[in-house]
Formats: sequence, C-alpha cells, structure tokens
Amino acid sequence: MPRATRTGPYNKVRGDRVIAWARDELCRKTQPKVGANLGYDLDFLLAAGVPVCGPLYDVQIAEP
Repeated sequence: MPRATRTGPYNKVRGDRVIAWARDELCRKTQPKVGANLGYDLDFLLAAGVPVCGPLYDVQIAEP
C-alpha cells in the first residue's frame, strides 16, 4: 500500500487519499479479508488509523 514516496511510480499518490481509501475498503463488515501474517498487517493499519472490520482469514494459520 503506497503511502508517500518521492520517486518511482507512486510519486503522485497522496498518502492521505490512500489511507482514506483503505479505511473505506477495509471497514466493510461483510467483506472477508485474506492475507498472510495478518497480525503484523493489522498492527500497521491500526497505527495508521485504519480499523479493519469483518471476517479475517490468515493463510499461514490455516495451513495444516
């Protein structure tokens, strides 16, 4: 998730717009979220002011 860069393909992306988009998308209660090591990602997102709602599926925990 690009937040703020000075060079590269994301140099015109405003960090506040990315956070607002993430907040809108990740707080939908009926949309499942799938990822690896979600604990790390959830900590990062919460620190950035993005609460995550809805069912969470961590593929590393799900692996037998």
